[in-house]
Amino acid sequence: MAFVAVEITSMSGDVIRMSVEPDSTLGELKARLETDLGLPRQYQKLLAGSQEVQDTTAVVDVTNPAGANACREGTVGRSPVLLTLVQLRMQPEDFKLSQTDRDGGCGATDYLVVVTHIPTGTFCEHEYCCYHPMAGSVKPDPLTGLRVDAAGRELIVQWEWSENSYDMASAGSIFRRPISMQNGRLVWAGSCTSERRVRATNARPPPECGARPLPFNDEIVVQELTYHVNDEDELVFKHGPSGSTVEYSGSAAEFKSYQKAAFTQAGGYVRFECLVRWSESGQKGASFCNVFLRMRDGRLALA
Repeated sequence: MAFVAVEITSMSGDVIRMSVEPDSTLGELKARLETDLGLPRQYQKLLAGSQEVQDTTAVVDVTNPAGANACREGTVGRSPVLLTLVQLRMQPEDFKLSQTDRDGGCGATDYLVVVTHIPTGTFCEHEYCCYHPMAGSVKPDPLTGLRVDAAGRELIVQWEWSENSYDMASAGSIFRRPISMQNGRLVWAGSCTSERRVRATNARPPPECGARPLPFNDEIVVQELTYHVNDEDELVFKHGPSGSTVEYSGSAAEFKSYQKAAFTQAGGYVRFECLVRWSESGQKGASFCNVFLRMRDGRLALA
């Protein structure tokens, strides 16, 4: 039996030459290309001229169907079969996305994104958090928005995470990492990048008693107030003109700190806003608080 010469030209101009038996199918050629080029057959399209050739077509039937039997008997010329290889692009639906955790050793737990390429069964993983109980009792939140997006010629895996295990006050971030196929396997095609989410700004609440106008003598202004934190980690507000003070506890936890503190005017009241971070007995957290201040009987008071 005579062998048939095949020349396959890729879209980049590279030429792959091989000799095959006349009864070999185009599907078998694709299998050889997958082995030689690392290109999964699902992403190969073979053209004879401008027409796509089906995988079940025999090589000798591609351009010389009338003389196929003669070719099988070795009685036809040895002109090569000319084919063009078109590389198809991966699609987002080619992937299965999941998240998992596993033992990270020494009491730690690794939390991972898993991306599986369905046609080949190959996969890659990305560790987004390593948690240990000694770091606190706040375990990582699950990811949200896990998906594959097409960005030009790239495919990008994207997810969102609250980052709660190490920053309870964080608005979270959006993470992106590109993927590609190399030697028939799914791999990461670059490093992971992140973009901080912007926390929605809530309307500042009015004081609970704000529906009742304050008497003029009970009104205060921002410029008259200061604050400090005492030895018990309590907030102490001071009214400069009267010298009076009032205390406020931002949390019942043993340890706390105050960040992003600011006074703002709220009609005849003054609003104090801050971020309270707290920790106690291995637990930690953060919350925003609003405190309203006013004068009462000539002394500073909580509204």
